[in-house]
Amino acid sequence: MPTIKQLPTANSVSAADVVPVSQGGVTRSLSVGGLLSNTQAAIALVPGKLLGRASASAGGPEPVSLGAGLTLQGGVVSATGEDHARLPVAASLAAVDDVVVNGGGVARRLSAGLLRGLFNAGAGVSIGADGTISSPLPTASNAALGGVKVGDGLAVGGDGTLSAPNTPRTSAAGATGGRMAVSLLHEQSAWPITAEGFLWANSPYSYLGVSKDFVAGVGGTAVAAGPVATLFAFANASGSSSDVVAVLGSAVARTSGSTVFGGNLIARSDAGVSAKLCGLEIDLVPSGAGALPGSIGLAINAFSQAMSAPAIQLGSLGGGSFDNGLVITAVRYAGVCAQVGSSMTSLVNTSTGTYSDAAVVLGNRQRIRLQGSGAGSAYIGTDGNKFMTVVPPENGFVVRDPGDVANLVLVTASGDMQVSGAGSFGGGLSAGSVSCAGAVRGATVSASAGFAAPSGAAMASLLNASGGTYSDAAVVLGNQQRVRLQGSGPGSAFIGTDGNKFMTVVPPENGVVFRDTSDTANLVLLNQYAMTVNVGLNMANTKAMVLAGPGANNAASIVHGADGYLAVSYGPNGLVFKTQGGSFQGTLDPYGTLTMVGSMNAGYSVSAGTTLGVKAMAAPASPPAGQFYVFMDQADGKLKAKGPGGTVTVLAAS
Repeated sequence: MPTIKQLPTANSVSAADVVPVSQGGVTRSLSVGGLLSNTQAAIALVPGKLLGRASASAGGPEPVSLGAGLTLQGGVVSATGEDHARLPVAASLAAVDDVVVNGGGVARRLSAGLLRGLFNAGAGVSIGADGTISSPLPTASNAALGGVKVGDGLAVGGDGTLSAPNTPRTSAAGATGGRMAVSLLHEQSAWPITAEGFLWANSPYSYLGVSKDFVAGVGGTAVAAGPVATLFAFANASGSSSDVVAVLGSAVARTSGSTVFGGNLIARSDAGVSAKLCGLEIDLVPSGAGALPGSIGLAINAFSQAMSAPAIQLGSLGGGSFDNGLVITAVRYAGVCAQVGSSMTSLVNTSTGTYSDAAVVLGNRQRIRLQGSGAGSAYIGTDGNKFMTVVPPENGFVVRDPGDVANLVLVTASGDMQVSGAGSFGGGLSAGSVSCAGAVRGATVSASAGFAAPSGAAMASLLNASGGTYSDAAVVLGNQQRVRLQGSGPGSAFIGTDGNKFMTVVPPENGVVFRDTSDTANLVLLNQYAMTVNVGLNMANTKAMVLAGPGANNAASIVHGADGYLAVSYGPNGLVFKTQGGSFQGTLDPYGTLTMVGSMNAGYSVSAGTTLGVKAMAAPASPPAGQFYVFMDQADGKLKAKGPGGTVTVLAAS
């Protein structure tokens, strides 16, 4: 059997391992755990720990830590007095109470009343027997600090916050209105800034408000003649490379549907007060060196995208209005102009408004210039003599078709007017306002009319030459050319010349009438059958009226001779007398024989060698007083005379 030393060495030992033991002279096996079960284990502690047992049950030693108020130093455990946090909290402190203090590293008790000795009352401060510290403040002034009272419209909250509650109030002047809430207010005014809220339908709010009264004197000193202001910002560009701005602000809409204003200025006057009001004044004051390019009186910029909004809008609130929208002065070049290279639909657009006078008004002798290429500009205006003037460029001016492709009318600089295409002057052509020193040519005038009024057009006249003077005539028609006067249906009339030095008048089917000045009554009616004259016919002395008959040498004439007699010359068959209804009354043959069928209600003389013939007729009625009727009674064939009394006398029998 090997000895113990000859056995191999175990690398590790566990409680289950066994070793041989001699028990009562008998060799037996015993586990390592059983062998060491009654043996004290080795003890090892970290610094600052005590040896003990923290567990509730019995057992071996355990490390114990030091709590608050204890310290281990030099192997000695000492109390430090720092365990006051574990003490109960006192509801109050009285002079008879004790407090724990550390004096020289030693905890001691101290009477609370002795703490008062640490405080000395300074100037204006007192400490009462009960420990109350007080300091009565003087009233504040412009020169010294002091107590400030809470004034009208202000309140101090429980946390000491001074604020202006949002409640309506009456201003010092007695005007009651809306209430403006102000968080930070600096006010030296009998007119509270909060009362300005009446200007809005709902109470407004301002984080910062500044208000100041300006009277005849401020602080005992008369106000200077210059302006006075509640707020003045003064910025100096003294070498800065940045843009220097006296007042800079930004209003940002953080949520959809918000409304933001970059600024809102109101200049107003109280009721019954007349004052000069100016909403905003912008002044540019350059030095003698002048302003650099890019200087602007007012710049309004649209950022990022197109907006359906006007750059400047003049509006009305409560029925207010301005006499003029924009009054321009002290401008050297253009009152309104487009920036070089800019593009827009129009520079001026008046189509959306209504105007009691005109959309655009130019003064007397003022003109509109239509810029052409190079120096070729046109001008439209008035000349001071009640004429509208059109000054064309060197090539004249044209009237184009709606497609702006073809020339309809061309007026050259030399005065020629050329009408092209089947154009018409729908508004009429008045010689009183159109002067043609040159020719008027129609190169391709419509076969219907050189110029015509559109169907249904209404105007005073299509052609009006009344305003001019003409060395020849207002209207000239060539030989055998006519003017047609359109009637109803095909009933047209023509006036012209026939090539034989006659003016011809071709009437419609009812003839020609001469009307009175009121265009109501016919003075003379001439048709293909007769001429009816309803007025006196005044013929100059020795001037004849010739009545043409059929065939040659068959005309009659009437003339007032130089001897004072009315001479009637008639054709080879003599004269025939008829009633207005066409009934035959008598004849005067070429030999001087007068034969009457009816009554001759006039006095006649029959000269020597003249025969008076009377034809048979029915006995007439009695003539008026002072007359006799001579007639041949068809009842018996006798020549008779009848007087006013009805007496009939037989003058001759057959």
